[in-house]
Amino acid sequence: MSLQELALRAYVNSFPESPDLAPSAEGTVPDEQKAGAQIVIEQWNTLTIGAPEGPINIRRAMASIERRFHIVESNTASSSDSSRQTFSLRGLTMPPEVKVNALFHSLAKKIESDLKRAGFNWVDLRQCVPTTIAEYSQLQRDLSLSIVWNQRIAPKLNFGHDAPPSTPQEIREWLNNDANRARIHHLRHLDLSGLNLSELPPEISLFTGLTQLDLSHNSLTQIPDSFGNLTRLWKLDLSNNSLLELPPSIGNLNRLRELNLSTNQLECLPETFINLRHLEKLNLSSNSLTQIFPIFDAFPQLKKLNLSNNLLEQLPEIHAHQHALKNLNVAKNKLKELPASIHHLSHLKQLDLQSNNLSELPPSFEALHHLEFLDLGFNQLRTLPNHFPPSTHIDFLTLNNNRLITIPHHLSQVALRIKYFNLLGNPFIFSRPERERPSYFLTHKILYQYGGSIQHKPVSPLGELTFALMQEWNPVRIEELFLKLEHSFQNEISQRIYDHLSSSDEERSSSPSSSSNPSSSSSSSMPSSSDRENFNIFEDRALFAQALQQTIHDTFDALPAEGKTNVYGTLYVLSGESRDAHPDRWGQQHINDNIVALADAISLV
Repeated sequence: MSLQELALRAYVNSFPESPDLAPSAEGTVPDEQKAGAQIVIEQWNTLTIGAPEGPINIRRAMASIERRFHIVESNTASSSDSSRQTFSLRGLTMPPEVKVNALFHSLAKKIESDLKRAGFNWVDLRQCVPTTIAEYSQLQRDLSLSIVWNQRIAPKLNFGHDAPPSTPQEIREWLNNDANRARIHHLRHLDLSGLNLSELPPEISLFTGLTQLDLSHNSLTQIPDSFGNLTRLWKLDLSNNSLLELPPSIGNLNRLRELNLSTNQLECLPETFINLRHLEKLNLSSNSLTQIFPIFDAFPQLKKLNLSNNLLEQLPEIHAHQHALKNLNVAKNKLKELPASIHHLSHLKQLDLQSNNLSELPPSFEALHHLEFLDLGFNQLRTLPNHFPPSTHIDFLTLNNNRLITIPHHLSQVALRIKYFNLLGNPFIFSRPERERPSYFLTHKILYQYGGSIQHKPVSPLGELTFALMQEWNPVRIEELFLKLEHSFQNEISQRIYDHLSSSDEERSSSPSSSSNPSSSSSSSMPSSSDRENFNIFEDRALFAQALQQTIHDTFDALPAEGKTNVYGTLYVLSGESRDAHPDRWGQQHINDNIVALADAISLV
């Protein structure tokens, strides 16, 4: 990019009608001038930070201009000036009598003299500093057209020995010449990515023969409505821009099969978006979408959909039976549940649901028989369907960092066939967290511990309660078994639950969000001492299991050496092991392998 283009881009993105900051007769500054001044200050700061290094020290030139106009950083302004009306943005403060345009005029003049000393006599930067919004807008369009034409379009057109048009006026005349229309329409593929365009030249709509267009990695905040003229497009990439909205004319592009709108700032989509019924690949990731229209029913041919990293709390129901979708990514949203009709996505092979707020999966999830990739990590899952995973073809499965205290027996049987399987970060009742590291046991060891615990037949009330927690959740049954425990165990488990709720309540009360929201403390689940008799300690399955597990292990840890030796020997007997001549040593080596047997051993001792 030339220094002339740099000066233009660094000026303003949308220049105000009244660029000079001049107080009115009453001594106040009109709002539109105030806004304009702040825009220019922002651009001045941006240029200060991003000024290129080289023989011409732009930062030093800007600093000298700031001193001349008595512009200072806001945190260094003296208190004696506090009564003066100033305007600041990103730390830069300007006295109200300064004319904003003077900043850039002065900089252009100073850089111009340095350039002349360096031998660049052809550059006149003062001509690049517009004084009205009309001038600026036109210059911006001229600049965008020149970049697009010279860098990407002209090289694709065969001008033979003739020199292609170079100035914006010549380019527009050539594009609007009927004699050149066939050559324009002949262009099929156009890559305009990475040109740092802040505005799309409207002349792009003349290239109606385009079938593929790449506008990714620019700085576009909007696209013109005339964009809808490109009705032959079947592949469009608008990713990595700053788009705030799409024009309604986007619905005219009804031949689109691939559309990438990722990494923008879209909060919603126009109603006409539903007209793109032939879409097969759609990427809307990394936007700010809070809801989505019935996308599955609207796009029956869709095979790949990426909605990750948005703000979605729910997905629309699916009414189309056996939808064609094979790849669905909804990671990093705020989903609390999945649609009950998810079984209609029966062709799904890849499903990414990680980093949401899912607490359970619908029964219809078991119908997804073709899944090969399933990521459910970093959710709030407390239980899984009995027949999980639903597919025998799955080779990638993550369930890490959820609230699972056990796993379905079916999963333990097929787990060894899964190439990548992650269960870490769950409060499993049968797996004790490692004390050396904050992480949980490796997945294969978790499965080993589950297998040992689920196959053991309990012989004590404490063992029966532990074993029941590994089965399908039945609060009534759990309460019955809990009441069979010794009172010391009952009190210990209950107290751990109360302590956990109390500590959670204190954390919420001390957090900044709770201090600004008085109602947050009143919504706490921590019961008062008078309400403990009526408090249901079985309401949170994971919390109850965690309290029970800690009670079992802490009870063992508190035993004297002789008591621990007796537990080791009892574990050996309960295991039925007969090959080892040292029962105590065997029990010590396998103390954490079987939580149900450990509960029995502690009770029997």
